[in-house]
Amino acid sequence: MNKTAIEYLDYTYNPIAMRCTPVGPGCANCWHLTMADRLAANPSIPKEQREAYAGGPPVLVESRLNAPLRRKKPARIGTQFMGDLFHEDVPNDFRTQIYDVMACAEEQVFLVLTKRPENIRHWEWWVSEYWPGDSAYGVTMDVYGLIPNIHLGVSASTQRDVDQNVPILLQTPAAVRLLSLEPMLEELEIARYLDPNRCYHCGHHAESHQYYGPIGDTACGLCECLTMQWPLSTQRIHQVIIGCESGPHRRPMKLEWAIDVVQQCQDANVPVFVKQIHLDGKVSHNPAEWPEELQRREYP
Repeated sequence: MNKTAIEYLDYTYNPIAMRCTPVGPGCANCWHLTMADRLAANPSIPKEQREAYAGGPPVLVESRLNAPLRRKKPARIGTQFMGDLFHEDVPNDFRTQIYDVMACAEEQVFLVLTKRPENIRHWEWWVSEYWPGDSAYGVTMDVYGLIPNIHLGVSASTQRDVDQNVPILLQTPAAVRLLSLEPMLEELEIARYLDPNRCYHCGHHAESHQYYGPIGDTACGLCECLTMQWPLSTQRIHQVIIGCESGPHRRPMKLEWAIDVVQQCQDANVPVFVKQIHLDGKVSHNPAEWPEELQRREYP
C-alpha cells in the first residue's frame, strides 16, 4: 500500500495492475491514465503488468493482494483508486479475492469508488454463487449481513452522472454509501438522494409509501416505483465528497455550486467533506481561505 495525500485517506491499495477507460466528462483529464502511461514504460516493472497498464488484460498482483492484512493499526484505505474495481475488464474472481482481504482486515476501513455501479449487479450474482457467507473467514457482519468496514461509493461529475449512477448505488447492498462529486463540473441537485424517506425517482415523501415484506421493501405511493429493497435506515447516501478538478487542464468549479451542495447535505443531515476548490485562479486545499459556508468539513 502507498501513503496518500488524499485528505480523507491514509493509504491507497491497488492490487490490480490495469488501465481504466473513460466513461464520461469527468474522465477527460484523468490522472490515472497519465500514471498508467508512465508505468507502462517503466522497464523495472514485470512485462505482464506493463502490458496491463498499456491497456492489456488486468493483472492481479499477488504481492500486493494481502498488504492490508499486514497492517495492525487502523487506517482508511482507498481500494483500486488506480483504476476501477468494477471495470468490465476486471474478472469477478479478482474482486472476490480483494473483498475477502478487505473483509478479513476488520480493523481497516476501505473506500471503494466506481463509475460503473451497474457492473456491481453482475458481481452480486457471482458472489451469491461462489462466495457464500461462510467463505468470509468468520468476519463480523452487521444485522443486514453487510460488511461494515467496506464503504461503497460512486463518482459523478454532472447531473447526468448523478441521476444515472446514484439510484443504482441506492439499490446496492452496502453498509455505508458514498457519493464523490469530483471533479464537480456543473451545478448539481442531489437532495432527493439524501433522504431515505423520499422517492428518488419522483421526489415524493415516504408518508405515502406502501410497505411490503419483512425487511421493509417499499413502493412509492405517487409513481408506484419500487424505491428500495432494503430497510429505510440503510437506503441512503451516508457521505458526500466534493472537489474541483486539478492539473494544468482543469475545468472550473464555481463556488456557488459547492456551497449549494453543502447546503443540500446539511439540510438532510448528511456529512459532507469539501476536498479542494478553485479560488483566485488556483486550487486551494486550505479551508481557512474558503467562504464560511464551505469550512465545515466532516471526514468520510
